[in-house]
Amino acid sequence: MDPKLRQQMTEEMDQIFAMFPSLKCQGLCDDTCGQEVTMTGVELIRLGGVRPTAKLEAWIDDDGYHHMKPTQQIGEEMRCRLLEYDTAQCSVYADRPAACRAMYNIEGYTCPHGCVSSSLLYEHELGYLLLALRDLHDRVSKKAGVTP
Repeated sequence: MDPKLRQQMTEEMDQIFAMFPSLKCQGLCDDTCGQEVTMTGVELIRLGGVRPTAKLEAWIDDDGYHHMKPTQQIGEEMRCRLLEYDTAQCSVYADRPAACRAMYNIEGYTCPHGCVSSSLLYEHELGYLLLALRDLHDRVSKKAGVTP
């Protein structure tokens, strides 16, 4: 990807991610990181730049979203491949996908470990942020000459 386009993509993603509430995470939620993570292509590109050695294998559905399944065995559980094996902490916390950012930051969902959100998103607000990411994905794909 063109470095200038990557920089623009990163800056726009930073603006979108800044709209998510912050969560005072205690790092105890690794037991919830065993689900499939859905993300846009730009989120996957961002993760690949942050953690290039990780196996970020994902497949694309009919709507153009990427899906990453957990593939790491921690104890008896399958967990997200982006968790540090020794500490069970997220290795990309600062750059985590929107689906992870939304975890316990949505009205009606509270963290079972007592982590506190700075504010809660209503579902329509989350929808707006996800649409903004999808729009960014489509624009980056078009500029890069890739089918979204």
